[in-house]
Amino acid sequence: MKYLEIKGEKKPDFYKKTGLSNGFLDKNEHISSKNIEIIISIYKDLDLYWLITGEGSMFRDDQGESPPDQTEIIRLLKEKIHDQQEIITLLKEKIDVLQGGASENEADSSAAAG
Repeated sequence: MKYLEIKGEKKPDFYKKTGLSNGFLDKNEHISSKNIEIIISIYKDLDLYWLITGEGSMFRDDQGESPPDQTEIIRLLKEKIHDQQEIITLLKEKIDVLQGGASENEADSSAAAG
């Protein structure tokens, strides 16, 4: 995570502080709301909007521009959840296709052997 590099913190320290599983930072997945809550509670200078979207300033600016309101953050989280649900649906469809193809191949092999 770019934030940790800038802060000079090692991954093992992050895992120890947050209690998140080793390898969490290396996974190329969306961050759950629970994990966001854990990270923000520990790294108080980390900007929530940046953590969710990757946009804007990485660090909170308590003296300048105010962060997006909770309604905007909730909207962004709901959008991410919707996107993840679409991905899950597509992956399930691919699994069904692959499993169907595997069943056909097994049937063809059995017929050829018999």
